[in-house]
Amino acid sequence: MAVDGSVRPAVPVPGYAGLVVLAVVLGAGFVVGPWVLAGAPGKFADEGALRATARAGFEEYWRSGQREFTPELAAVVDFWFRFHVIKAVNAGLLLLVLLGLGVLLWQRFLRSGGVVTAAGGAAGIGCALFALVLVLVNAQGAVAPFAALFPMLTGSTLEPARAPLAAGGPRPPGLAAMVADFAAYHLAMAVAAGCVAAATAALSGWLWRRCARIADRRTRLVLGAHGALTAVVAVAAIVLTVANATNAADPEAGLLALLSGGW
Repeated sequence: MAVDGSVRPAVPVPGYAGLVVLAVVLGAGFVVGPWVLAGAPGKFADEGALRATARAGFEEYWRSGQREFTPELAAVVDFWFRFHVIKAVNAGLLLLVLLGLGVLLWQRFLRSGGVVTAAGGAAGIGCALFALVLVLVNAQGAVAPFAALFPMLTGSTLEPARAPLAAGGPRPPGLAAMVADFAAYHLAMAVAAGCVAAATAALSGWLWRRCARIADRRTRLVLGAHGALTAVVAVAAIVLTVANATNAADPEAGLLALLSGGW
């Protein structure tokens, strides 16, 4: 039975199993794939190697006194861009698979009930929400890969940038580039989270309206639960939008907090 009360044909059990297997493969690919597919074989074999190269590249970049990246830092930033693009695409595919699995399981629950089916549907939707977060975070990193490297560079590596930022005087070219990319980093998340907030708020309203017009108790339960869930997601996305918009509007304060160990 669908949410409108119509009966839909059951999906064979192998169909569910295939989606589960595909989700596992995509989950493994999310962890392993970017290190292989993003290029630079042998240079960035793992996060430790990337961190070491990024630190050395940033120190050379800062000493250069120029806004344009030095070749070593440019190679790291380019790799980090490709890395996040691959992760965002992978997470997007995983999101679609998990949503499909969750919807199919809830449709099965509407037809025949079952605690196990309901638990599977809830798990599918819950994992889909986690995949959505992965899409947002990695899309953000792809938009501003330089800023996405900052958490790897905190400590003594970024210390030379903290003093001129705290003093509020003229910015060295490297610091100006850091501030600009930090603003873009948070603006990207503000826009993406705002879109999620609008979409989930609209979906929540639609689900509640459908719930009010349907008499079947089981269908009302499913619609009401997902209406409440999407409302909670919308509120969380609004909070995320405001927080990131605040940082995008005043990137110097947010960057100073990061350089001082507060982010």
